[in-house]
Amino acid sequence: MKNTLVSLLLIALLGACQVQKITNNIISPNDVCHHLGYLFIDTVTGDTLFQQNAGKYFSPASTTKLFTWYSSISLLGEQIPALKYYETPDTLFFWGTGDPTFLRKDFLENKTLEFLESKTDKKLVFSNANFQDKHFGQGWMWDDYLEAYQAEVSALPMYGNLVTFDQGSTEPPYFKTFTQNVGNQKAKILRADAENYFTYADSTRLNNLKIPFKTDGETIAALLSDTLKVSVIYQAKHIYNYQTTTLFSESRDSLIIPMLEHSDNMLAEQLMLMASGQISDSLSVKAAITYMLENKLADLPQKPRWVDGSGLSRYNIFTPNDLVFLLQKIKNEIGLSQTFYILPKIGQNQEIYIWAKSGSMSGVYNLAGFIKTKKGRTLTFALMNNNFTKPVSAVRKEMASFLEGVREGY
Repeated sequence: MKNTLVSLLLIALLGACQVQKITNNIISPNDVCHHLGYLFIDTVTGDTLFQQNAGKYFSPASTTKLFTWYSSISLLGEQIPALKYYETPDTLFFWGTGDPTFLRKDFLENKTLEFLESKTDKKLVFSNANFQDKHFGQGWMWDDYLEAYQAEVSALPMYGNLVTFDQGSTEPPYFKTFTQNVGNQKAKILRADAENYFTYADSTRLNNLKIPFKTDGETIAALLSDTLKVSVIYQAKHIYNYQTTTLFSESRDSLIIPMLEHSDNMLAEQLMLMASGQISDSLSVKAAITYMLENKLADLPQKPRWVDGSGLSRYNIFTPNDLVFLLQKIKNEIGLSQTFYILPKIGQNQEIYIWAKSGSMSGVYNLAGFIKTKKGRTLTFALMNNNFTKPVSAVRKEMASFLEGVREGY
């Protein structure tokens, strides 16, 4: 009965594609219309229940954030670092650690702001020299630089590295000077690709519209000056000192939860940047990834190509085996209940039975996590779909039907 149920649901999963052969719940790769891979194991015993193409590489999209989650719990403490600084009787020298919460409205605490405001009686000197990375991840789409989901990576983010235009107001106000109405020439707000100059038209609807800004050291120093109402001096060279002190801000999990729940790319990239600061004095997403692959994740079933923290890049490739292995590793290290607490939740009629992270972009839909069956078993799984031409919503619906069948049959 179990095999019949799963087979029928797999047939439904394929939609218009014709299934010619199903053996032991595994679909022949020739029978599908796109690249499909999956793996389901028993969470407790580790036994494989069924799989297809589990060792094949797929573009992971935002399921990459599961690797960022593990990197964060491996390298960051329970409280994230906000600033590093040292001070003399008349000067405060400080630099960023990658903390993305500074002046973001969805984070209520403002320890960094309170700290800097308490030091405005001193000369304030800011350095960005510890940032040893690029502001965009490898393989990001260059023409998405105006999109809020692709804010720049930086050592000292402010306001989420976004300018918000809303009904005539501009936040942060510093950028109002650099914003110009150009009449009816353009229909939407634009920013020069390499400069913080914004233009909009009479017809532009400025309704909570968010645009990324350039985050070079001079801009951050000027933005700090405008926010603190005192001069902040920018110093290009590294100002690291053996008497350095770290200021801590939010809890680590207060970033991880919305990063996974809302698939927040900016939080993901900045978590990786902060993680890199725990293994060296410089900040680099690439350095954190290299460290994780050579140490904490050296035992992955297949060596992935992993280039960013968010999954925005199509250069990332992982296998279903890798995702399931990672989820088991997280579960073993922090416990199943904490794993369920952190992951996004899916269910019906107030019953949660799937805890999983999705990842999607054009031609890609993936889901990886845990499912609790009606027979009381907990399964760890990864479903990966690549290279389809139908809408993502259609594949998402097919995957939901498939998972319902697994829940019924196992």
